[in-house]
Amino acid sequence: MTSPRLTLAYVPGATPAKWLRVWAERHPETPMDAERVPLEEVRARLDDGRADAALLRLPSEVDPTSVEELHVIRLYEETQVAVLPRDHAFADFGELSGEEFAELSGEVLDPVALGEKYGESGPLGDEQLIEVVASGAGIAVMPQPVARLYSRRDVRAVVLTDARATAMALVWRRDSSSPLIEDLAGIVRGRGAKSSRGSADGESAPPAAKSTSASAGGRSGGSGARRQQTRGTSAQGSTGSRRPPRPKRKRGR
Repeated sequence: MTSPRLTLAYVPGATPAKWLRVWAERHPETPMDAERVPLEEVRARLDDGRADAALLRLPSEVDPTSVEELHVIRLYEETQVAVLPRDHAFADFGELSGEEFAELSGEVLDPVALGEKYGESGPLGDEQLIEVVASGAGIAVMPQPVARLYSRRDVRAVVLTDARATAMALVWRRDSSSPLIEDLAGIVRGRGAKSSRGSADGESAPPAAKSTSASAGGRSGGSGARRQQTRGTSAQGSTGSRRPPRPKRKRGR
C-alpha cells in the first residue's frame, strides 16, 4: 500500500524550510514534497491536484474572483523595494518615501511590456527583470524576499516606506481539505503538536509584524522582525548606516 504524501507548491521568495522540518518531525510517516514553481503555475497545480496546498502572495497571485474557492491563511507581510542599478543616484539610500519614489516613477520598468518585447508568454519574470535593471535600462519594484532571492552585485534594493506590502499566505482548495492539510495549517500558525485543530474556513493567522526579511524558513511574520534601518541592500547586505545627501538632479535645481 502506497503511503500518503502531501505536496506543497511555493512561489519564489517563499522559504518554507522551517515548516517542512516541523512537518517531518510530526509526520515521519507522511513525506511532504515541496517545489518552487513560477507564480503563474500555482493555481493550475492546485486545480489539477499536482499540489495539495501552496504558499503564495496576495492578492497578485490569486485571481480575486476565485478566492471563495480557496481556504486562505494570511501568514506575514513583505516589504516592497525598488531595485536600482548599482550606480543609480539613489542606490545608497536605505529607504525611499512615497514622495521620493514618485520622482523615479518614469524609470519603473513594465514587466508586461518587457515580456512582449522579449517574446514571453506573459510578464517578464523577476529574475530576468533584475537583469534588465542591471543593464541600466530602468528600475523595478518587487517584494524584498524576491529581490534577495535574485540579488546580484550590480544592483541595489532600497526599501519603499510608503508602498503597500504584499502578504504571504497558505492556500488550498476548499473541496480538497483533509486532516493532513489541516495539520499543515496548524504548523504554519504555530500550533503545538498536541493542540486541537481549529476551523480552517477563512481563518487567518494572528496579526503579524511586517517582515523585511520575509524568511518563512527562519522567521515567521509573528517573530517581530525589526524594520530595516540600514542603507541599500545587495547580495552582500547593508552598505552603510548614514543617509547620503539627496541627489540635486532630482530637485531640478
